[in-house]
Amino acid sequence: MDKQMTMDYLKDIVTLESRKRTAGNMYNRMLVDEKNCKAGLGATAVKPKLQIGWKKLLIRYWVWGTVLGLMIMPLEVVSENAVMGDAVLSIFIILFYVFYIGYVVWKVMEAKQAQENTYEDNKQYAISTVQRSTTQLALIQQEKPKLKAVYVQCDETLQKLYTLGIVHPKYRDFVPCAMFLEYLGTGRTHSLEASPGDKGAYNLYEEELKFQIISNKLDRILQNQKVICQEIRNINATVESLYSSMKQIETNTKQIEHNTKISAWCNSVTMYNTSVMGKRIDDYYKFG
Repeated sequence: MDKQMTMDYLKDIVTLESRKRTAGNMYNRMLVDEKNCKAGLGATAVKPKLQIGWKKLLIRYWVWGTVLGLMIMPLEVVSENAVMGDAVLSIFIILFYVFYIGYVVWKVMEAKQAQENTYEDNKQYAISTVQRSTTQLALIQQEKPKLKAVYVQCDETLQKLYTLGIVHPKYRDFVPCAMFLEYLGTGRTHSLEASPGDKGAYNLYEEELKFQIISNKLDRILQNQKVICQEIRNINATVESLYSSMKQIETNTKQIEHNTKISAWCNSVTMYNTSVMGKRIDDYYKFG
């Protein structure tokens, strides 16, 4: 197999690995959402406790009572008629208690109204949660099998490509194949195996792995691994795009379209798998 055919083969491998991971990541996010939606179906409104600041009311009682006392003390002192002074004092005390009781009743009624308003808001939120969960659950259960089928399909196609024996079993994975593609594409080597004057992709990979110039762990890819970095960005961008399209479906279940963005993406991946399998059947990777 010449260099171009090797690069075409590796490109198909990397693309399929990328699509497989995209489908897997999206499927896992759907599993989490499915669990949340099922929990949301049981959403009910709970009437909140009556929030009355009894401590504040008591403090205001003592403060206002003290102020009232300070106001009427001079009247008692200057009053020449003790009976008149006592009458004035009694009137002030009665008025104070009438005013304060009215104030407390007003605060209680205000708290009850706030309680009812919050309860109504909770009921509306519970209703919208059930509606939204119902819609999203229906969409998830419609699209999730498609993603699983795409994942399985990509994995099966990959295994059939790997069994061609073009790449050594040790390197049949996303990271090594992506690095081989990068080595060949940048002209650092012209084949997978070593030849006179050419280290070969296998040796380059082992050397860079040994000296930690590259990483074979997807959770700590180095910046100079351009092909892998780009594929990971593509995976993340595609997952976010598919996920956001699912979240944009409105609460009305009648608005769920069968031809969603997820369905369209799955169809495109299926077509790509079909084209790759066509190449394999036609011995493209051997005799291209």
